Amino acid sequence: MGNKLLVFIAVFFILSFNCNFANSQYVYTASSRLIRLQEARTPSSGHLTFYNHLDFSTSSDGYVSPEDFIAQWLVRNSMVMDYSITDNILLGLNANVYQDIHLLEEEASTPLDHLILSAKFGSYSFANDFFYVGFLSTIFIPVSDYNNIYGVPYTGGGTEIGVNVLLSYYSDNLFPEESLSFTLNLGYYNYFDEGNSISHKATNPYPVFINSAAINYGLGVKYPTETVDLFLELWGNQFMQEPPAIAFSREDMMFVTAGFKVKPVPFANFTLACDILMAGDKDETLYDDGVNTIYHIFPLPQANSKNYIPWRIIWGIQLNILPLNQFISSIDPRAVEIVPENQSADIIRKLE
Repeated sequence: MGNKLLVFIAVFFILSFNCNFANSQYVYTASSRLIRLQEARTPSSGHLTFYNHLDFSTSSDGYVSPEDFIAQWLVRNSMVMDYSITDNILLGLNANVYQDIHLLEEEASTPLDHLILSAKFGSYSFANDFFYVGFLSTIFIPVSDYNNIYGVPYTGGGTEIGVNVLLSYYSDNLFPEESLSFTLNLGYYNYFDEGNSISHKATNPYPVFINSAAINYGLGVKYPTETVDLFLELWGNQFMQEPPAIAFSREDMMFVTAGFKVKPVPFANFTLACDILMAGDKDETLYDDGVNTIYHIFPLPQANSKNYIPWRIIWGIQLNILPLNQFISSIDPRAVEIVPENQSADIIRKLE
């Protein structure tokens, strides 16, 4: 098994340095994921999980005042709920309840900017249960009237659809949740923005003439311990059909995410992480020139424009609501004595 692990690690890093990455992924499920990436395993039937995801960034030179600079904040907050209806199917709902948008007529989109519906099919194991494969389908439903926003993933006002293949390797086939793991995500994303206007000036629309589309990539490693899980991820997507010239976040970029999750009790955990922009910071958006305000597409931050933020802090809180026995006691499956009658991976997995 050691040779298989070395091959997987080699493929992992080869793909990492040969893929172009771009704007950030959303949080599609509350459970069975790293920070940005989705694991190929799903919770057993009957698990209900809630996750609140807050991320933010700030720039000290966001706006130019007559005397000084004014800081610009970029804050997003999503509330995510998922439920495993079987051992292999997980349904999720993400509600973005706050998002800074920095438009002339509005500073933030709240109480609901968009919804994301997801269906995850996973926990299909092979290679003696060391590998798992899964599939994720997502539907992005815009709720607010605002699109083409600075500093967040591109949106063109359409109902966006994504499909992804998930692959995870676990170093321990008996206790995968407690073992070192590597995860690969690969998918296709269509923005279905054709015919929508991405101008910020209502009297002068800028229609999209062809649907924007992208290939999504994600590569990550998780190192769990009894009380803390450590994460390192590379993620993003490469545009197959770029958004129009006046679109924000239209470049191919690469981010790395590093963080940890603290698990003080079985039914709750806390995540702290940071996204760092690694490549693709060249701004390719076509802005209004300041004299002819054609579409109200202005560079942000004003003093030192960037099409995407160079860093982002992530803070998350996860609550494992069902099953209720998580609130009473927790049995560490690694403490179970392995004897001939209970040494199969299926039996061990039922204890997790």
